Amino acid sequence: MSYSSFSSDEHVAAQMKKMPDIIEAFRNKIHLKEERLLEQQAKHQALLDEARDFFGYNVEKNDPRFVQMQELKAEEEQKLRKKRRKEEKERKWQETLAKMAEEAAKRKQELKLTEEEDNEIRDKQS
Repeated sequence: MSYSSFSSDEHVAAQMKKMPDIIEAFRNKIHLKEERLLEQQAKHQALLDEARDFFGYNVEKNDPRFVQMQELKAEEEQKLRKKRRKEEKERKWQETLAKMAEEAAKRKQELKLTEEEDNEIRDKQS
């Protein structure tokens, strides 16, 4: 039986050299998943704590009042995001208007100078 120039022993040796990097990548992936899970759990617990503070007693995650509170909170966040977008758009518009006014003032100043120069030339010619 004849194999290609790359024998199976060489192939195994090449793959074994890659093994530490592969293991590190796997551990990083697992670590990221665990971090995300912990973040989600902390966020969920914070919501439950907020609901407990709001209602004055412990609320289960499937309680309709808790679900309603989450919906209200989501609506408030949506309104806040919309307000921020609107403010950002207004800020950009004001910056644009300021730039336009500045450019217009520069052009006006340039035109004034050229008119004054023309008047001086005419005065000298007379």
